[in-house]
Amino acid sequence: MLGGFGETSRLRSAISLFFAGLFTFALLASCAQARVGYVWPLTKRFGLSGIFGEYRWARLHTGVDLKTATVTGLRVRAIEDGVIYRLSVRYRGYGKALYIRHPNGLISVYGHLEEFENRRLGLEDIVSAKRKETGEKYPGDIFVSVQVRKGQLIGYSGETGYGLPHLHFELRRGETEPINPLSIFKQEDSSAPVIRRLIIRPLGPDSFAEGRHDDLVIWLKKASGIYRSNKAPKVSGKFLILANAFDTIDADNHCGVHKIALWLDNELIYSMCFDKLHYGSSSYRAGLVFDHRYAYFPPSSYVYKLHNRYGVADPWIVACKGRGILDLSGEPGLHTLTVKAWDDAGNCSTATAQVNSARQRPRQTRPQAVFLTRDHSRQSPLVQVWDDFAEVWVPIPRTATPEVARAVLLTANASSGQRLRLEPVERCIGWLSAIIPVDGRLSGPITISIGSAAQNNAIAPRTLASAVQIVPKAGGVLQMNGLRAEFPADALYSDQVFKVIRVRTQALPGVPIVSQLVRKFLPEGVPLDKEVFVSFKCPVRMPQQDVVRCGLYEYNSKTSKWKYRGNVREEDGSIGYGVRYLSTFGLLVDRASPKIELVKPKPGARLRRRGNRLVARIIDVGSGIDYRTVVATIDGVEIDADYDPDRKLLKGKFNLGRTRGAHRLLITASDKAGNPAKPLEATFR
Repeated sequence: MLGGFGETSRLRSAISLFFAGLFTFALLASCAQARVGYVWPLTKRFGLSGIFGEYRWARLHTGVDLKTATVTGLRVRAIEDGVIYRLSVRYRGYGKALYIRHPNGLISVYGHLEEFENRRLGLEDIVSAKRKETGEKYPGDIFVSVQVRKGQLIGYSGETGYGLPHLHFELRRGETEPINPLSIFKQEDSSAPVIRRLIIRPLGPDSFAEGRHDDLVIWLKKASGIYRSNKAPKVSGKFLILANAFDTIDADNHCGVHKIALWLDNELIYSMCFDKLHYGSSSYRAGLVFDHRYAYFPPSSYVYKLHNRYGVADPWIVACKGRGILDLSGEPGLHTLTVKAWDDAGNCSTATAQVNSARQRPRQTRPQAVFLTRDHSRQSPLVQVWDDFAEVWVPIPRTATPEVARAVLLTANASSGQRLRLEPVERCIGWLSAIIPVDGRLSGPITISIGSAAQNNAIAPRTLASAVQIVPKAGGVLQMNGLRAEFPADALYSDQVFKVIRVRTQALPGVPIVSQLVRKFLPEGVPLDKEVFVSFKCPVRMPQQDVVRCGLYEYNSKTSKWKYRGNVREEDGSIGYGVRYLSTFGLLVDRASPKIELVKPKPGARLRRRGNRLVARIIDVGSGIDYRTVVATIDGVEIDADYDPDRKLLKGKFNLGRTRGAHRLLITASDKAGNPAKPLEATFR
């Protein structure tokens, strides 16, 4: 179908692909590192389920995830001679993790272990001593000095911390710089990445894709080895490109890609390569690499930003022209976009699509989420927000003359005293539109004043109080619709306009929403460089027993599920928590108690003197189980057991005393809101 654009179009596309191929060699060379003779951490390979630099909500993945065939207990070995200098035992995060410093300065990290090697290295004995010393089941970091040899057994794979069974493996250059383990280890992989779609994002009020400010998605189909589109959408003004790409690694995976680059015609615009990160800065900048509106984990969905819009210097950027912002205003006609993606094995895929640079009138026929009526005067004025500006919409009656429409006066008034007159235009039938710029002239809550200089007053004067708020990069407090968000300095990468809207969602069973306090940030997916404290104020007359059960919850529109974030209480009665991603939040009160169900052993079963297994299911629908409250005892003696929040299971092993007859098992637990579960009691012989 591309041939429909003519011979010139095909020639231009071919030239673009040729030049893109030339740049491939330079990009591969910039990312290549020598592979040396280390041993693989597992004695057998089951493939990978995650690679370096992938999306993990606010952060980037700093290692690779090794599959363990969905089981635990596989032998984990040291990749090279070195010294174990640190053990880590935590409830979440990496769970049980081990750190080795090697003679060449590299550090290897092994996470989510089931247990450390004890027979030769005595590592579990060290942990036991630390637990006894601190009284903590999860004592955190334990610094040691234990010599190990290349290939020596150091522990067993597990599922402690976050996630199901797998081994998280990292390499670091020093303490603060993770590097890609697949720059040293080779992973067999014959399948090239998949490039599913490209996304055009207009930038600024004078930019459009097919006449709209919205993202325009270009779906791709593979033909003759290249991902292509048979459409050439019209673009005008400045725009950005995003790409949805992933790699299967010869399995049923959706992993990230190692390198990805964008060309416009025959010119390299942007490229990035994931070979190193930096703890404390770049590792928490997932919002600069991936678009939060589309990216997700788990299940994984990766949409890469092929631009550096904010001009931030990060280690994954290989090449960048003009921050990756495309502007074809002075170059009408067809242009070719080319995207290439590589995996760690060097397999490469190419996608190409054309855009038609042409002046275009806005195609929007009405503001979003507004249904037209015969009498526009009954519609309310409203404000839409985009990434870098806001747009005011004012309805005008069908009876209003052009002179009346031109006489409408719009002003934006900031709380700081700044005032800006807006220039309205009739964007579509029955509606005037005006742009609120984000250029430093306004900041804080913005009130829109609407008036008419016409004598017949056909358009009634109106005021939209705190319609939007511009938060400066220097920081500030946003308050809108009952929600408060505190932005520290440099949490935002630039001044940002926000709108907070009320939304309706389904509550959890036994976990009602407080006073319908559910609010959504617009625009979605704004990247943050620091935590923002989001809070709601509890109603004055709320019973105290409910106040202590309240917490900030985040609503995921992709899964239609609530997730508990936390419940920091402020002196003014507000409840909130620090977040690194602005989405939809609500204030919920958890009145639902957890439930405990015994899986093994069955009540009444005959037990052995030694080596009995305990498995119990503990489920909570609200704030989640507080692991510190989970206690299992047999005949009054505490069982060494761990609660896995991913599987909702308590697992442990226990022995019986010398007493004959009946043995009594007791399990107790509470959730993070303080609701206790009904204790589980069972008797065994």
